[in-house]
Amino acid sequence: MDVTLAADDGDAAVGLAPGVGTSITNGQLVIDGEFEGASGGPFSPNKNGEFTLGDTNDTSNDAFSITNNSSNGHDFEVVVENVTNGSITIDIYDGTENLGTATESSNATFNIASGSTVYAAITLVTETDSLTADVTIQTTS
Repeated sequence: MDVTLAADDGDAAVGLAPGVGTSITNGQLVIDGEFEGASGGPFSPNKNGEFTLGDTNDTSNDAFSITNNSSNGHDFEVVVENVTNGSITIDIYDGTENLGTATESSNATFNIASGSTVYAAITLVTETDSLTADVTIQTTS
């Protein structure tokens, strides 16, 4: 099954909305590489660092959100693959509990009821000046 993800598209079956440090470009979620620093100005992650986008205790401060706009509940899976020069952890939460954690060694699987939204926080651990990975968000039912 192929699902097109669209930002702010009420007609999409799966709504993907960007949050802190992310954007949607050509239908894909992109980690921009510039984040707001403590002084309010932008900063870029450096090598040998750890950066967290979003807060699992605050749904208004997420890295991105996923909304199930279909008329049925669906099971979803977040898969992290092909990570180079560091690690990526994606925590999925609903505002009250962690629904799953995706890393290169384990996938996050969870259900989103019709009309409901879940949120994500992303932790990046960098080893060099270039961290890459493939992240897939897919329905499994």
